[in-house]
Amino acid sequence: MTVRIKNLSSGYKGGFHLKEINCRLYAGTITGIIGPNGSGKSTLLKTLAGYLPSENGDVIIKGRNLKNYRPKERGRLISFVSSEAYIKFPFTVEEIVLMGRNPYIKRLSSERPADYMKAAGALKLTGCAGFKNKKVTELSSGELKRVLISRAICQDAEIMALDEPAAHLDINFVKVIFKILAQLKNDKKTIVAVLHDLNLASLYCDNIIVLTKGEIFKNGAVNEVINKKVLSELYEEKISVDNVRGHRFVLPRPCMERRIK
Repeated sequence: MTVRIKNLSSGYKGGFHLKEINCRLYAGTITGIIGPNGSGKSTLLKTLAGYLPSENGDVIIKGRNLKNYRPKERGRLISFVSSEAYIKFPFTVEEIVLMGRNPYIKRLSSERPADYMKAAGALKLTGCAGFKNKKVTELSSGELKRVLISRAICQDAEIMALDEPAAHLDINFVKVIFKILAQLKNDKKTIVAVLHDLNLASLYCDNIIVLTKGEIFKNGAVNEVINKKVLSELYEEKISVDNVRGHRFVLPRPCMERRIK
């Protein structure tokens, strides 16, 4: 499914704003959103997911403007994982993941056996099945992040929007989560993720949108974006980009020059 973002402007009253964003997201791909702090990455993702209303322009999905979808329709269409992994109330892990089925459950109805099966599958994928009865208020930040990703998987939406999916995760679970995203991509899901780690973007993304100061700086395939010229100009820092086993590896130049003892 192609998502068209046309002349999009959005933001916060008296604060930061995106300006005239034009791009596309494609089914069966992972699109990364990168850029310096405060460039508008999370603002764009929240607008795409319908959590932040657009002021001008359109997000077109299946020929309809996103603002014209009802909440349950939008829930079946887009799942969203925030960078802010915090839940105040002591739900169990399984209860949180089952919330991903809300768009499919009729009013005043309860979860069906099929919903519990979906939740169990998502928990198994992310390695959370062993603590499904634990209270989310007792989890580490990394465990909670995996639970929230499990909820998005359980939601089974056609588009998955993730803000910093690798945040709080150790290196093992970063690999697990991106392997899952690659599987979902192969199932023709449309995946878009805000990433600060440029090497993760290089390894796993098909396309990259680069933002700076609320505008698109560059938009293209990995080899068009993850290169010394683009990144050095974007971050105003000398950046080294080397090929390592067929992938582009990024490191600030001073770190490359420092002798390792």
